[in-house]
Amino acid sequence: VISSDSTSAYVALPTSQVFGQPPGELQVVSLGSGAATTRVPIPAVRYLSQSHNGNRILAFSDNLDTVSIVVPSDIGTSTNPLTTIAGFDRPVAAVFSVDDSTAYVLNCGAECRGGAASIQIVDMTTTPPKVDPLGKIPVPGATIGFLDGTLLYVAGTAPGTPCTTGAASNCGTLSVVDLSGRSVLSTAEITDGYHNRIDMGADGQLFV
Repeated sequence: VISSDSTSAYVALPTSQVFGQPPGELQVVSLGSGAATTRVPIPAVRYLSQSHNGNRILAFSDNLDTVSIVVPSDIGTSTNPLTTIAGFDRPVAAVFSVDDSTAYVLNCGAECRGGAASIQIVDMTTTPPKVDPLGKIPVPGATIGFLDGTLLYVAGTAPGTPCTTGAASNCGTLSVVDLSGRSVLSTAEITDGYHNRIDMGADGQLFV
């Protein structure tokens, strides 16, 4: 991900060797010089989601049920930039509210060799951030999401999901989630595979 001021890139390196610790680190790269400037050890880190203002980066590691929260402004200072919170189910991504006060964490679940896919709401205004005590919002699959007002569009592929139309044997699922009511309004079949990009076109068409 790129910093909000476009001066730095943050890169997840899941197999990078770290002396005395398990492999994996977040590397900061200066976009001006192209040089790696700082490293933050995070075991097996693979996916990153950044808040709109760039004040927080959520880091997700392979086969772990935790989320690592990085404060970019603390990297390279005497303050530890890293906080880890638990209670998830193979989280792989997060979507931030417009004001960055809330993160909607996507639990990959069974698609990533975990339990069940879901959405968990995290209050980013507290220190450390607090997971919503009301629990998870279950969805068929969750690896990427797009927020439009109070609606969260979530795509994923639950293992062994049969298709009801067409010639394919397995399908993915797009879920439309009403965050205000914490409920799934509707679902639709999409192609299977691991979904990692989603965006809304100017004409209201959603691309996954």
